[in-house]
Amino acid sequence: VECSAGTGHVLYLLENGTLWSLGSNSDGQLGDGNTTSRQSPVQVMHAFGTEFENVVDFSAGSNHSLFLKNDGTVWATGGNGYGQLGDGTNYHRSSPVQVKEANGSSFENVTKISAGPTHSLFLKNDGTVWATGHNVYGELGDGTQESRTNPVQVLNQDGSLFLDVVEIEALDVRSIFLKSDGTVWSVGHGQWGQNGDGTLNDSVFPVQMQDGNGDSFDGVVEIAGSWEHSVMLKNDGTVWAVGSNSGRLGDGTSSSSRYPVQVKDSNGSAFNNVSKIGASIGSTYYLKHDGTVWANGGIDVGVLGDGTIGEARYFPVPLIDEDNETLSNVSDFSVRKSNQKVFIKNDGSLLAVNSYSFSSGYALGSHFNFISGNYKVKKQSADSASILAGITKVSVGSDHTLFLREDGTVYTTGTLDSNTGFGRQGVGSFSTSGNGMVMQDSAFGQRKLSNIVKISTGYDHSVYLSLDGTVRKTGTEGGQTHPEKVYHADGNLFKDIADIAGGESHTIYLKNDGSVWSSGSNQHGQLGDGTKDTRANPVEVIHQDGSPFDGVVGVAAGENHSIFVKEDGTVWSVGSNNSGQLGDGTEENRTNPVQVLNQDGSAFDEVIDVVGGYRHTVFLKSDGTILTVGDNNYG
Repeated sequence: VECSAGTGHVLYLLENGTLWSLGSNSDGQLGDGNTTSRQSPVQVMHAFGTEFENVVDFSAGSNHSLFLKNDGTVWATGGNGYGQLGDGTNYHRSSPVQVKEANGSSFENVTKISAGPTHSLFLKNDGTVWATGHNVYGELGDGTQESRTNPVQVLNQDGSLFLDVVEIEALDVRSIFLKSDGTVWSVGHGQWGQNGDGTLNDSVFPVQMQDGNGDSFDGVVEIAGSWEHSVMLKNDGTVWAVGSNSGRLGDGTSSSSRYPVQVKDSNGSAFNNVSKIGASIGSTYYLKHDGTVWANGGIDVGVLGDGTIGEARYFPVPLIDEDNETLSNVSDFSVRKSNQKVFIKNDGSLLAVNSYSFSSGYALGSHFNFISGNYKVKKQSADSASILAGITKVSVGSDHTLFLREDGTVYTTGTLDSNTGFGRQGVGSFSTSGNGMVMQDSAFGQRKLSNIVKISTGYDHSVYLSLDGTVRKTGTEGGQTHPEKVYHADGNLFKDIADIAGGESHTIYLKNDGSVWSSGSNQHGQLGDGTKDTRANPVEVIHQDGSPFDGVVGVAAGENHSIFVKEDGTVWSVGSNNSGQLGDGTEENRTNPVQVLNQDGSAFDEVIDVVGGYRHTVFLKSDGTILTVGDNNYG
């Protein structure tokens, strides 16, 4: 999961590519088609009711949200009083609308986005920056103080293009930029010296940040900031800050500064080993390489997450959780523009700190159950965390997802299609589940499916390997709504299975003796039995001469092809080959396994793992290198 915290709402992007939001929705910033605020996550949807997908980046502002799609287009939802949605209007939106050029054409080639409280920034793949929305302080950087409803280009003072930008941050009535040479530039409000150019002036064009000697301040790899201060992470892991202080700058003083000063620890030494920075109103946050989180400031907003309220911290202090333990194993966080702070741990669980000025916890959702007087980092409530606790394996299908827990039970979420009869989730009904549901074993009524050691999803089916070496299936074949055991065609139980792999509509089974079996759709020969006949029961994969294909230690399934790793490190494949995904140097479909080859025709070997994609295959070699073959239309 990735997240972005706005003033009163939070956005989450899950691993399955879906986008969710919760919190305040007064102007439609949650993007779910209405203006009802939410204490539990809702999915962002198109106005016509279809899933909003292909999102690669997102940013939460004060009352609007930005989304970047993988085609380089930008979409926006929520408040639009200053034109911050960039669609050429001032109308609020409750579902995403596309950002447009002033002439109405699509605004494209964007690689990064940033939403401020009332303006938006866009970085294009040519290093130029564009902006839309509020501009009273010149925060759009186009040389004017006119607000805009479509993106305009950020310019230098001489009217030339502002170029070579690699990072952007839209803040309260100002913007900061990081260039490829490690220099930092700022535009907009400068009352507290936060632009770092040695003045207290506002600017309508970007000005360069300088050190105390008037030289270029460089070596920066990440930027963050608030209305009153800017924070910079250098390539040596040290952090520097500029602007209004009261603890925000973390240099051990309360004095504001017009030039960057170094953040220090309580001993007066350089605070270092930092991997990420963030800033909210009145405070600054740091993620260290060891997974701990530190913060300083706090006097204006009260809650840092160190267990105190209203107590300023002039040096960084470690955050603690509600069990009075140092917050650790954190992989990411979002605190950029508000008093809401969300942290993601290595295990995918979420934690949060809520400002006393938002004491209801609305923006962070009911899952955190905030209590008055709790100023530490809050964990997920037991109810919300219990379903996804102890997950050891996840497998994502077309419209459903399986979660294997360490106790051998399986949870699932997604679509059960009553029109086609695909009970792909295996929960005993045809319906849609947005929340995790425990899978039931049909042989024992409401007893949980248990003793599962491996899971695999196809397009419309799921496969489960039991501890006893038997296999169960749900979905396509027969429309099973509960997991049903797999049998040979003669009625004997199919067993002694060591591994499974689900393709689009076929399944591959690896037996303990190294032989491979398959079932399901076979129109491309992907079952490897020398035919193109669909099989309702497993058949053995064979060589072209009819002998058993054995000595296999690993299997994988693509859309319509199958891949096998042998104990000698060689790889073999079978099925659809229209994009060369079989790796045999041809584009001929195969109904028996063929060996994957190097470009010179020698055996491709030393492979320890393999994955089958839509029409491509990925190989991991023993030396840690990764090689690929097949369709590359999307890179």
